[in-house]
Amino acid sequence: MTIRDNLADNLRRFLYDKRMTQSALAKAVGVGPSSVGNWLKKKDFPTAETFDRLAAVFGVEPEVLLRTPGKTESQPAASDEERLEQLMHSLSALVEKMGYKLVKKP
Repeated sequence: MTIRDNLADNLRRFLYDKRMTQSALAKAVGVGPSSVGNWLKKKDFPTAETFDRLAAVFGVEPEVLLRTPGKTESQPAASDEERLEQLMHSLSALVEKMGYKLVKKP
């Protein structure tokens, strides 16, 4: 994995954890939504100043954004329920990209 891979994966995870949209993140760090999209697509990398603002928005040290996801000693292993929730979120995003919407049953 490259640093861009790590950043993209960590940004996705932090966006999900904070229930934050790409547009909201862009506004919070002072960039356009396309910049966030390019980071997530691994096409671009934030400037040092923007990188510090990203870390501040998520309440982490900047180096946390570059760590290989799942390789940190301080991060507890995700429970089956957490993994299922992450999978459902990813599936929901994929389905929405296709123009559909998942509906949860009560």
